[in-house]
Amino acid sequence: MKFKFINTKFFSVIFNRRVLNEPVKEEKNVGKNVGKNERQTLILKKVKNGTFNQRVFALEMGVDVKTVERDVEDLKDKIEFVGAKKSGKWRIKNEN
Repeated sequence: MKFKFINTKFFSVIFNRRVLNEPVKEEKNVGKNVGKNERQTLILKKVKNGTFNQRVFALEMGVDVKTVERDVEDLKDKIEFVGAKKSGKWRIKNEN
């Protein structure tokens, strides 16, 4: 930390920052590497485990939430949402 005094009643503090030449960690962005069928398969696995959330899944996959919503729409014959909007969850439809 370096103090710099000026001929006024105030002083300023100058923080010297180092610029690090470290590479930026790349986030796992599998959205471009995983196709629609693979995403839908992962959605079905997460629904079976009870851990499926559209927003979280979109972040994990590196895709937009709308993309996940379209994938879920395609899976409507296999999965369903049960319960209230905030406290409900997705489940696999019964095959009767």
